[in-house]
Amino acid sequence: MTKKIYFCLLKGWLIDFINRFGELGGFDKILTRFLSSETKLTISVVVALLKPWGLCYEYLTQTTVKKYFAPIIVSIDLFL
Repeated sequence: MTKKIYFCLLKGWLIDFINRFGELGGFDKILTRFLSSETKLTISVVVALLKPWGLCYEYLTQTTVKKYFAPIIVSIDLFL
């Protein structure tokens, strides 16, 4: 298997995973967790929740970023 084919397969798998995560309400749950006043988040938890998405940001749609991650980014100053 050539490198090009391998990377295409890997990217397809990752996109399928991201889509499934969204279908199951994962993005909604992350956003709710950040915006909820009931849950106190530490900087470690914030990093653990956001770092995986930062590593695969190029596969997220603009709509997903605006709807789910923009409100989180605005609220990040509460944790600093």
